[in-house]
Amino acid sequence: MRPYIREPIFLIRHSVFFLIPIYVAHLSRGEIGTIGIVLQVSAFLGILFTSGLNYSWARFYYQNDYRDENQKTFLSSIILFLMGFGLLFALLLTFFGKPIMAVMVKGIDFDPYMILAIWSAFFMVIFNLKQQLFRIRQQSIAFGALSILKSALVLILSIVLIVGFDFGSLGRLIPEIGILGVLFALSLVLLHKDMNYRIDISSLKKSLKYGLPFIPHTLTVIVMGLADKLILNNYHNLATVGVFQIAVQFGSIMSLIVISSNMAYNPFFLKIVTEDKEKAKPVIAKLTKYAVLFYSFTAILISSFARELILVFTNADYIEGVQVIAIFVFTFFFFGLYQLMANKIMFEQKAARNIAFFTIIAGVVNILLNFYLIPSQGMIGASIASLVSNIVLFLASFIYAQRFFKIDYPYKSLFILFIIVLVVLFFNLYLINQFNLPLLLEIVCKLVSVGIAFIALFKVGVINKSEYQNIMDIYQKHKPKKS
Repeated sequence: MRPYIREPIFLIRHSVFFLIPIYVAHLSRGEIGTIGIVLQVSAFLGILFTSGLNYSWARFYYQNDYRDENQKTFLSSIILFLMGFGLLFALLLTFFGKPIMAVMVKGIDFDPYMILAIWSAFFMVIFNLKQQLFRIRQQSIAFGALSILKSALVLILSIVLIVGFDFGSLGRLIPEIGILGVLFALSLVLLHKDMNYRIDISSLKKSLKYGLPFIPHTLTVIVMGLADKLILNNYHNLATVGVFQIAVQFGSIMSLIVISSNMAYNPFFLKIVTEDKEKAKPVIAKLTKYAVLFYSFTAILISSFARELILVFTNADYIEGVQVIAIFVFTFFFFGLYQLMANKIMFEQKAARNIAFFTIIAGVVNILLNFYLIPSQGMIGASIASLVSNIVLFLASFIYAQRFFKIDYPYKSLFILFIIVLVVLFFNLYLINQFNLPLLLEIVCKLVSVGIAFIALFKVGVINKSEYQNIMDIYQKHKPKKS
């Protein structure tokens, strides 16, 4: 995890986050809400276009030697299928999807907004597959270059169109589809040397058989990010969605961290477990402890300074999003824990087929709670629904993964960490607000509380410097070599 997080591309890849001040200054809250819904619909469609084959791409990659004919046939089968299926699906939605979208999305025109979402999703699939291949092969420079290119161009063009030409919400959406279209073509050129343009039906069937069961799983994850916005829009308005979107964007700092960490960890996990599953278990247990530790302190810092984030990057019109930020930070915290369990489940082909069951349960919980809480609680209700559903998702996946891939986690250390995190959160989010301290003094007190908690974890042995260094040495030794 550490090598990836330290790469400078991490912040650059997600520089679109810094569009928030531009949004607030030049767009209405309704326009911001429109952007959030359209991008989420595009992500939803992208899952359907991919057909779960991104999971097969990663799972079966190591079964063939690098760039031999079997490998090229395997990759060609997936790419050519996705090109044909995706194009057909996109055309059908473009010409016949308006009634469906009208039911799903209230107050947003099909043309141009939903059409932009459809074709952005189509272009996204091949680009994401090429990026995934870079990650599998540990080609971090190439991965970073394309990530930087996409984020930088989208950022620059969005600012030009929103600020310079007053394009409104389209100023964010047009650069998205334009840059993805260019990267789609570039990805095909880069994939040329990895393909022999043959389709092996048996290989494709095997890939689809493995990947298709993941569609409900991945769709549910996306739906949990889309349903709250759609329901908020239906019960309230796009302006409410806009405030909610900005708050979730701040909270998603945590999401970017846990997802990026897992992207770096997953290839190492697959390699070390493939080499020797039993010997890998104690290493995974210790790595999990330090991942939870890292996630915990990141969540504490972001949630503790939610109000400051809102005031610095937005204005008083968005202050009601402070609580949403704090709740969503821990929503993504539990999603990060779920990913650690999902790695184990996805390694086992038979078990992997059942993972959709847990995400569907979490999705149902999420949607039901959204319908129950949003009418009366608005954004806070949507936030609570997301938090509860992600806790359900983590607990279900943990119990299931332990049945066939049992790992003796350091439960005592994790329990101590849990108690210390609760104490710091109580102090930073509640107790300190009772004293009406000057802003600077309040910030200092919050930072001191985090520092004391970190020292306490050293004192009680939860953090052990030699143990941590040993784990990082193992990671460096066993991580997949760059191709």
